[in-house]
Amino acid sequence: MNRPQLAYERPLVLCALLIVGILIALWPWNQMRKENAQLWASGSKYNIVSFELAFTKAKALEILDSWGDGQKLSARKSILLDFIFIVGYVVIFFSVTSLLSAWNKGKLRKSGQRAAILPFIAGALDVTENMFLLLILAAADFMPEVFPVIAGICASLKFALLALTVLFWIFLVGAKMTTYFTPSGHRPDPA
Repeated sequence: MNRPQLAYERPLVLCALLIVGILIALWPWNQMRKENAQLWASGSKYNIVSFELAFTKAKALEILDSWGDGQKLSARKSILLDFIFIVGYVVIFFSVTSLLSAWNKGKLRKSGQRAAILPFIAGALDVTENMFLLLILAAADFMPEVFPVIAGICASLKFALLALTVLFWIFLVGAKMTTYFTPSGHRPDPA
């Protein structure tokens, strides 16, 4: 007996989700680029990613000291916009992973369905990171030593999970391509 397809296994649903994710992510991404340009415009050598990966209170304070009040406001705006961007990139990464998984069969399909959770974990880490970055911006002189550490760990894990997801996409596409072509370069008969 065949079970009904789940929504995340239906290509049209996934394509629609992908489009929605792109639309959600575009506006905040464009705005964050503008805000981050303000951080560079001040002559500071630090951008928002530097702040995310500060890891120590001393480095976080050095970054904040290199920014004027206007740049700190830009950093805050960028972090707030990131909350919307998170929704967009999670939907994009989930959709692409699910689409590529549905394109494969057997263990690869199941592995892909499991890997589709990685963007949600990355998104949760990003939200946690953003909360700590906002706390650091709000009370830099009074922040505990652990705040930049937590933000840095969350940012690092987020980037690692998203990179792992992209590597898995490459693997899924490569695996599918090997089923299309035999060693002689001819397409196998569909059976």
